[in-house]
Amino acid sequence: MPEKIKRAQILDTLEKKLYLYFILFAAALFFAAFFFNTPKEILSGNIEIITSSSNLITDYFHVANIGATFVNAAIMVLQAILVIKISKVQISGLIVAAVFTIAGFSLFGKNIYNSTPIILGVLAYGKISRTPFRALVPVALFGTALAPIVSEVTFNFGLPVYMGILFGVLAGFLSGFFMPLLAKHFTAFTRDSACIT
Repeated sequence: MPEKIKRAQILDTLEKKLYLYFILFAAALFFAAFFFNTPKEILSGNIEIITSSSNLITDYFHVANIGATFVNAAIMVLQAILVIKISKVQISGLIVAAVFTIAGFSLFGKNIYNSTPIILGVLAYGKISRTPFRALVPVALFGTALAPIVSEVTFNFGLPVYMGILFGVLAGFLSGFFMPLLAKHFTAFTRDSACIT
């Protein structure tokens, strides 16, 4: 029993440290932004980032500026931390990889507007299927790789603004909703393929 308690305490301490590292990483990105651009440039740059079509060849350094891109990455890391904290998922190597993958993709194609509908879609799937959201957090975080579809539909289909937002958010939400199902099939497929080879 004491051994179990000791192990639980070690894991708890490690998890707290990881949260701290994530927050420090986000803070470093945020404050680094102001070495490159003024607050006004960063604000206007973030508006440009959010309203760009954001396909995967969209370089946010080019669309906006360095400062705005760093702030966008900081916001996305904080969003990931919030999802992890609310879901009470245990931080594993997979979760750490997801956070840093999100930070990387936040430099091109991913922002708070286009990633949120996907996370909400995964959450909705969890509610309907009665699957604990903490079991779906890796899918939700890695699933934000599809975030550019939201911006593409919203801003690049020539739709009126309100229609673009509606259909863009819907596209992201549905992508997130069906992603856990696809993830299950892909896992089974890769496992079966590995057995064959």
